Amino acid sequence: IFRFSNDFTVKKILGNGANGCVFETANKFDQGEYAVKRVAVDAALFMNKYTIIEALKEVEVMKDLYHEGIVKFEDAWIEEPPVGWQVSTNVLANCDINLPLQ
Repeated sequence: IFRFSNDFTVKKILGNGANGCVFETANKFDQGEYAVKRVAVDAALFMNKYTIIEALKEVEVMKDLYHEGIVKFEDAWIEEPPVGWQVSTNVLANCDINLPLQ
């Protein structure tokens, strides 16, 4: 099951750039509004233990940040979207992600 589309409804694109897209979403279960940042990562990179460790370090730093000008960090997960989803979503969202995609 694809968590992003299973748990969230995309309302609009808040921003995009070389590292990913930020979506304004509504959670289908608690009806809360969340900003979800989707970062495309070449699957081969995540086979490297060092890359996973670095990503998890960033998650730990984000969990500890608190400032009124920073959106509160809630959660992180890794998933492989259905074939073609990443490309079609990038086109619809006008996201500038220049990584190899399936």
